[in-house]
Amino acid sequence: MVSLVAHLEYLLYHLNPAPSIQVHPFLSHWVETVIRLQNRLPKVTALLGKSGTDDAAVLTWLLVQKTRLEVIRRILANETEVRLLRSQYMR
Repeated sequence: MVSLVAHLEYLLYHLNPAPSIQVHPFLSHWVETVIRLQNRLPKVTALLGKSGTDDAAVLTWLLVQKTRLEVIRRILANETEVRLLRSQYMR
């Protein structure tokens, strides 16, 4: 699941070439996703250990979303780092 999510975000980058990240068609998607996840991750993390919470499901969600967030941050921070993602997730 984790590698699938990372792979899909990378595909959004790779399949829609743009001269720079500033004009990429998915830039707004990535910025909105980063903002949403930065706000939501602490709230979901706070659920761990609470009564009635499925900790395994919460941990899985956190792992997937933290990985997604890191992939998007790398794409936004430096396009040359995408080469690292390509070698890790495009097998």
